[in-house]
Amino acid sequence: MADFLDTLTAQIERDRARLTAALGGETTPAGDVLPAYVASHWHPLPPPPGAATWPAFAVDGSIAQVDLDDGSYLFIVRALALGDGGQVFQRGGMEVLPPSTAASTASRYADLLQRHHELGVACEVAAVAAPGSVLFLDGALYGWLPQLYSLPGEGGADGDRDAGVAAGAHLPDAILAAYLELLATARARDVHIVAVSKTSREAAHCRLWLVGDGRDGELTVPDELTDSAMIHRYTDERAGVSTPVVLGTRAFVGGSRAILERPEVAASPAIVSCFARLAELDDALRIDVPAYQCGLASSLADVAGAHGGAVVPEGVAAIAPTLALLQADYGGLSVYNALLYAVDREVRLQRSMVADVYVPVIEQMLGVRVRLDRGERRFVGARG
Repeated sequence: MADFLDTLTAQIERDRARLTAALGGETTPAGDVLPAYVASHWHPLPPPPGAATWPAFAVDGSIAQVDLDDGSYLFIVRALALGDGGQVFQRGGMEVLPPSTAASTASRYADLLQRHHELGVACEVAAVAAPGSVLFLDGALYGWLPQLYSLPGEGGADGDRDAGVAAGAHLPDAILAAYLELLATARARDVHIVAVSKTSREAAHCRLWLVGDGRDGELTVPDELTDSAMIHRYTDERAGVSTPVVLGTRAFVGGSRAILERPEVAASPAIVSCFARLAELDDALRIDVPAYQCGLASSLADVAGAHGGAVVPEGVAAIAPTLALLQADYGGLSVYNALLYAVDREVRLQRSMVADVYVPVIEQMLGVRVRLDRGERRFVGARG
């Protein structure tokens, strides 16, 4: 077998400077005040609470795409909620898109399908959870709504392409309805929503800090730097929390602007967001919660203007109750949240299980041969 190591190391040596910079190891230019500025918005964590005394649940989902030999896409999706009292909530199923579906459309469809089932399970939990319970969600809560524009081809002239998304045409509206139902139910039943994301690919927080400090235009955030990247690079891996911001109309641009024109969406809660590192040397997590959980009555439409967001006036004090919920369930460097860790491991759809168990069940129940394409068969060992 050919040894690839020599080829790899030669390319790394040749492109050392570019690759080092891309991985965040570049030297900060002399006089650059951005690192100190970001660090000034990194605050100590509030004192940790005692052991959790409230019921807690966590929701996550998984989706497997199986490419079939006629070019069709088969999706198997699962959403799961686990409670710390042993409760289990689950939903999911399968869907098929025809060969005429563009790959980009299929990918977006898969994302929406998974989100639809996750929100459905979350709504089930919120409807029965005891007052004072906590519902942990995987992902950035604020990012869901602006993504609910129509799938490509919906309402277009290309009938074949429309057929490719017909199965998912209802998904944006269904997800929107479930999102609004979840927040309304949770608020009415005093169930706390805490969305936790391990990554963030925008620099909204830092730019809103600059506006709040009157330094917008004075400091420049490079396009390649996100909030996550700046916190990773400029906070010395110290435990702490960033200055929280409240997000309203900011992300609703282009095709998603029409979503905000719906009265029920405009009146839905704005989202308070921050980053938190719950222990020294750990990764920083993005935390999103409905604004009312931080004592703010703002709706999405209320937080408008040129920037569509603002620094939370009460600062870290407003997010402290949420941080206490996270600190109580912190499990260490490899387990940032015990319940989210457990549900993530449990919900995953393993490739071998899909090919060896779920696909044969689908064939048996439908009486239709489900033949994986050659690439799929090569790696999963599927039959014929």
